[in-house]
Amino acid sequence: MRTGRRDKNIIKDNSGLSLVELVIVIVIMALLTGSGISIVAGVSNARVKSCAQSIYTDLNRVKTNTMAKEKGNGTSANDYYFGLYRSGDDVILKERINGSDTLKTIGGKGVTVQYSSTEGGSKTSLGSGEITCKFKRSSGGVLSSDFSEIFVSNSLHEWRVVVYKATGKTKLEQLN
Repeated sequence: MRTGRRDKNIIKDNSGLSLVELVIVIVIMALLTGSGISIVAGVSNARVKSCAQSIYTDLNRVKTNTMAKEKGNGTSANDYYFGLYRSGDDVILKERINGSDTLKTIGGKGVTVQYSSTEGGSKTSLGSGEITCKFKRSSGGVLSSDFSEIFVSNSLHEWRVVVYKATGKTKLEQLN
């Protein structure tokens, strides 16, 4: 017969989690999820930014080379220009300097490129037809162009490249 004493040989089953342990696990999961989302967003912005920077850089390179060509060497305005078009999912940048074309893939799936012919105008999606920009040798201003703004975006970020027609200056800015 037993009296009110406990048997010291009984082993308690403590295999569950305490409330403190459960809270710690939830906090760690939230931190990992948050940092994973910010890494994905950062990679996403890097692709869009890289595409916009390539457009900006190549516009300036074509302008500089157009202005540097020697006067009277028989070259025409078609020997120096910037072009941009889409081929499938890829955005292709075409740089013609001294009559020689250089093609570069700068955007891929998930990167949207649009342009407008006037600053603040309606946007047109880039298609398989090439849009171009040519500069004046004497002043660096725009000789002819199918656009004044190019927008590079995805679902989270948007960058804009502006070309000022009178001076040929370009500006790169992040819109969001």
